[in-house]
Amino acid sequence: MTLDTSMFDQGEGPGGLAQLFIAADSAIERRRTENIFKQLDERSLTEDEERIIQQRIELQRKLLQEYEKRELKRKVTELQDLWPELSEAAASRALELCNGKEDEAVLRLTEDAAFKRRVLAETGTYTPVTVWTGKATGSKGSSNARRSDRQGSSSSSSRVLKPSEMEG
Repeated sequence: MTLDTSMFDQGEGPGGLAQLFIAADSAIERRRTENIFKQLDERSLTEDEERIIQQRIELQRKLLQEYEKRELKRKVTELQDLWPELSEAAASRALELCNGKEDEAVLRLTEDAAFKRRVLAETGTYTPVTVWTGKATGSKGSSNARRSDRQGSSSSSSRVLKPSEMEG
């Protein structure tokens, strides 16, 4: 008899892992003894007892996988709440580069602009920043040049910066 793991796909919602554990645990047979260690000194495990142990090990592995998946999702969501421009892939990459430590990822994304650019570039979500240089193409004293700047015409100069040109 193998453990039915289909219930792990339905584990979303309040108390999900606890409910999964209870449901899976109740499906595994139990054997009670007075002192299992004393008995095992005198005999070996039966095939049924070995099967029960393997089912419990499988249950613990599945629960751990589910927990890790939910923790990653929670951490990614937290990073995206702090930096909405981060895609799910970029937030996951930041966590991966910080060995899953969300506090370190938050610190590095906050203090290290190169780290943030790296994460965005590696996940294909980096968008170069366009910076207004403040130089007008019209004459300096002309009020028409200033007026056209306010109207959004192309009389001002801007350029795209490369990541290496940005401060940080």
